[in-house]
Amino acid sequence: MPGHRIAHLVRSNYGSDKGVGTRHTISGLWRTMRPRHWIKNIFVIAPIVFAPAVFSAGKLLEVLVCFAIFCVTASAIYMINDLADVERDREHPDKQHRPIASGELSVGAAAVSAVVLTTASILLSLAMSSNLTVIVLLYILINLAYSFWLKHVVIIDVFCVASGFLLRIIAGAVVINVTPSPWILICTLLLALFLALGKRQHEILLSQDQRYEIEHSPVLVGYSLHLVDQLIAIVTSSTILTYLLYTLDPNTIRRLDAPYLFTTGIFVILGVFRYLFIAHKGTLAGNPVELVFKDPTFLAVVLGWMLSIVAVIYLI
Repeated sequence: MPGHRIAHLVRSNYGSDKGVGTRHTISGLWRTMRPRHWIKNIFVIAPIVFAPAVFSAGKLLEVLVCFAIFCVTASAIYMINDLADVERDREHPDKQHRPIASGELSVGAAAVSAVVLTTASILLSLAMSSNLTVIVLLYILINLAYSFWLKHVVIIDVFCVASGFLLRIIAGAVVINVTPSPWILICTLLLALFLALGKRQHEILLSQDQRYEIEHSPVLVGYSLHLVDQLIAIVTSSTILTYLLYTLDPNTIRRLDAPYLFTTGIFVILGVFRYLFIAHKGTLAGNPVELVFKDPTFLAVVLGWMLSIVAVIYLI
């Protein structure tokens, strides 16, 4: 059971972690919270951008609070995931440097922090709305199942990752009391699957030369490079086609009053192509977040898409 597993880790590691200094604990805690990964929570903001009829300073503030709640929730999940994988991480040449695996952050401190952050996220969501709390709880439950079980199940693992992005979109819509467009939900699902499969492709390429990748991620045994390439081909074409159909849908154009929304599709195509190019080079695609920060071209494409969306919906 997940709870027993973490409890065992706390008991077995607490004594050896007593010497960890306060400064290292705070630093390790911050790194384990993965602040760079909070950029994923920007999906919470998407519904209000695509709902100009309800856009206001008050609604934007509510969305930003929802963004903060998901940052806290995601950080708790990262800690739980690192606690679940601590033994494997200690055998991994890269992940052994993570704070919990390296001993910079004690298992006991990480477990307590995960509980505190999880409780805080639930209480904050309750302060906003019960519907948001349901979404946050569902996000937590899916990710717990992923951390301890589903990440070892082929295909289901990438759908679990994608579900997190879908729930962010739905949460952003709930706090401003709008119904998310089915087009947006489908595009988000396909994009998230594309990124998750790209990460699997990257891991498989690494595993061909580094056996520890297979040992650290047993799910890779169930994948093959040919299968992942086929899945990516399907998801890639579907993502681009779905987005273009969304921008050309008469209902979308009428609701957003944005006849030139289709022009933003060029950035979607460029972004997908750039990601595929980097994936086949075998660099950065294993971590889409790092890709945003370290690849200037990809970052320019993402910013270009965001600016073009604002322009065609609010300015033109």
